[in-house]
Amino acid sequence: MNFIFKNRKKLKKHDSVNEILLTFGGTDPNDLTRKTLNAILNSKYNGNITIILGLGYKDKKRNKE
Repeated sequence: MNFIFKNRKKLKKHDSVNEILLTFGGTDPNDLTRKTLNAILNSKYNGNITIILGLGYKDKKRNKE
């Protein structure tokens, strides 16, 4: 899996990612947090994942699993 981060001056290519920050904020009514987390986990990613949930997110316990 390759990730490309665009910089105004140049384009950098990173062959690996060690940490992902996942945040959608608010109530996340379309549950993008869970959908994105499942996609990451199904990709066999083995790095750290930090999830920040909004105060109104309803299913916090399920994402901890």
